Amino acid sequence: MSAPQQPGTPAHDAAHADATRPGSTAWWGPWDADRSVVADREVAVIGFDATAELHAQNLRDSGVDVRVGAEPGTPEHDAAQAEGFFTLPVADAVQDGELVVIGTAHLEAVAAVLTDEQVLVLTSAAAGRALRGSGIRHRGVILLVEVLGEPVATRQAYVDGRGGPAVVAVVARGTGSGHELTLTLNPTAAPAAPDARGDAAQRLAVAYADVVGATRAAAIGVDALDWAAAADFADTRVTPLLEAVLAAGRDALVAQGFDPVVADLAVLHRLQSTWEALGHEGARPSAADEHREEVARLTGPAPRSRSRRTAPVDDDATAAARHARLGEAFGGAR
Repeated sequence: MSAPQQPGTPAHDAAHADATRPGSTAWWGPWDADRSVVADREVAVIGFDATAELHAQNLRDSGVDVRVGAEPGTPEHDAAQAEGFFTLPVADAVQDGELVVIGTAHLEAVAAVLTDEQVLVLTSAAAGRALRGSGIRHRGVILLVEVLGEPVATRQAYVDGRGGPAVVAVVARGTGSGHELTLTLNPTAAPAAPDARGDAAQRLAVAYADVVGATRAAAIGVDALDWAAAADFADTRVTPLLEAVLAAGRDALVAQGFDPVVADLAVLHRLQSTWEALGHEGARPSAADEHREEVARLTGPAPRSRSRRTAPVDDDATAAARHARLGEAFGGAR
């Protein structure tokens, strides 16, 4: 199991040098983060579903002052208290927090007391969509830090001294002039070098990724709107197609007389092996071979990138090298 490359090593220096080129992927490791910009603030995690619990647990274990917002008498409140968290009604927790971490739930209660001096941390692209649809106006800093991976497994990786990678973006930098979130989501630009010495909002985003353990694998800089569009496409087009293929393969084996357990294991084992290969090599142009165009027709047209629409398309060698670098970074989470 490989760990993120340390500063001063050839692999690390090459990755950092390459990140200065237009269109390259910027990522950060623990050496890039100044976690004091988060550790010195009070953080309110709103709700206590699996994702919120992951953030709350990792934040607390990183020494951050965390409180959980959940209404008394609800399962979320009881679960948070059972885990030993200081638990308050949502409105009180928001008022207590300098950083407010939100998913898709409790937005109305958050909006009632949120101030422009507070920093919002969105835990997923879906949270961003929910926030836009809620009509909340926020003139402060808004960050996206989406930890990738199933929450329970990712939490265990943190406990084991590893971490799950995350995508990181500055959604809004808090101009103070006010904006409609539905109209102006200001994406973070790819930094000149992946050392997090950018503006204050960028440093805060990388620091937050660090305290939830993401930099142990890789905190990957994205354009907020690009990530939202790509994630939505994956959720609505790619995932259902993948689920249908897996179900069809399993059912075909059962129809031929195979034990259902054997069929499940065979299909899921192959999926796991392919996933591990893709994590290190990337989705190569040859991965689907002659079926690639047919699969693309099934998923339909993909959204167009905002941030890279004028960037040159990687050739195979460049893409393979880029994926290899990220594969090394992701090794800390596997």
